[in-house]
Amino acid sequence: MCSAFRKKALAAQAPITVRCRCAPHQSLHKPRRLLRIIKNAPRAQALASTDTGVSTNTGRIGFNGMADSATICPYFGGCQPPDMALATSPQFVLQGVNTSYAVYDTQGHLVVGPIDDNTWYGVPPLPNNCDPAGPFLSDPRAFYDPNTRLFWTATLQVEATAFGVGVNCPNLLLYWIANINMKTGVMHVYNFDMTLGGTVNAGADYTQFGFSGSTIAFSGNMFDFTTGGFDFAEAQFADKATMQTGAPVTPVAFTNFSAGGVLLDTVQPVETETTPANDPGVQYLVNSFNGNGDPFGDDCFFTACQGFVTWAYSPATQTLGGTLVLSQSPNPTYLIPANADQPGCIQCVETIDARITGTPVYSVGGGQGLISFSLDTQATTEGRPSQVVYRHPLGSNPGHKFPRESSNSHCESLPEWLHLLRGRSGGLLWSIHAG
Repeated sequence: MCSAFRKKALAAQAPITVRCRCAPHQSLHKPRRLLRIIKNAPRAQALASTDTGVSTNTGRIGFNGMADSATICPYFGGCQPPDMALATSPQFVLQGVNTSYAVYDTQGHLVVGPIDDNTWYGVPPLPNNCDPAGPFLSDPRAFYDPNTRLFWTATLQVEATAFGVGVNCPNLLLYWIANINMKTGVMHVYNFDMTLGGTVNAGADYTQFGFSGSTIAFSGNMFDFTTGGFDFAEAQFADKATMQTGAPVTPVAFTNFSAGGVLLDTVQPVETETTPANDPGVQYLVNSFNGNGDPFGDDCFFTACQGFVTWAYSPATQTLGGTLVLSQSPNPTYLIPANADQPGCIQCVETIDARITGTPVYSVGGGQGLISFSLDTQATTEGRPSQVVYRHPLGSNPGHKFPRESSNSHCESLPEWLHLLRGRSGGLLWSIHAG
């Protein structure tokens, strides 16, 4: 059953609220053999895998992944933007793009694929061929769980006039999730209805996925099927052990996330990277404040927002609690940034907004649990580049420079000191004490 939401108070005495809904029973596909799927995949080859020439002393190697090809990604005649997903184990690298997946070994040799999303998940045809291009899937995510040695993928399927795809089809929003055992080749594939059986007139955008030892969590920003405007954030939680066996599962859903009357978006599930002994026993989520401002009256555009909200879902009681977290000293604030510059092009690098764009990670270092994440922020002072220094209790590497390319990626190990030197825009990285 879907239990009542347990409210907690913010430090500012502003309530955090969320609406709890019971999701309908979800359908799944029978277990399939990954290596057999390739028989029905497009006859396309990835780019030749080659080393980048990086010194072997660094312990790093690079290789080309899937090409931008109409054969590999047929829906739009190519894979741009790729929205790349990447997960690695000691033996394999799983890459996802819009709209295909491929598996390589760690030296870059193609093992399986490329396989288009519809074949990967076994998506059924649309009714009456309502979109001749076929089902539209996008925004891939990929993860590896070192405790179970399973890969996970997640991709959104949307058919809706308001989204500009499948305009002649009935409104549809499915979250496709699969786990893959590379040793046996067995996949378990699920799809989850984000409209909650049609009770929600909205579809999800922006795939967000995480897990703990006991829970699979996925969320999305829900946009109205009629108006196209943002309605609310929705998150669902399912039993991880059940999904690992391919048995039917019924998730618990929560909608309308808010804090202090501020409607929230991009409530990111956290990926737990610990041993089973250090698992927190709950599924964490975290969000920053964004276009709707924060509970203190800041709008994030002209006045800097502060604080983050951490959430903890208890699988034992099926309840979700949220707490406002304000940083210690210094108390970092953040602004929705202008687009960034690059050589020869002014403000042409999209910085999105103040949301947490990459998957946060929960880890244990120095005996304490930490949730680590990053976001983009305006980082100028009176038109001059500003330097921001934060301390992180993991590691010890003074003077480490955090590269601009990593500001939206999830990080699993972090330096003690982060020196961020930015011009027009910058990326900041925080860690929150969990518990």
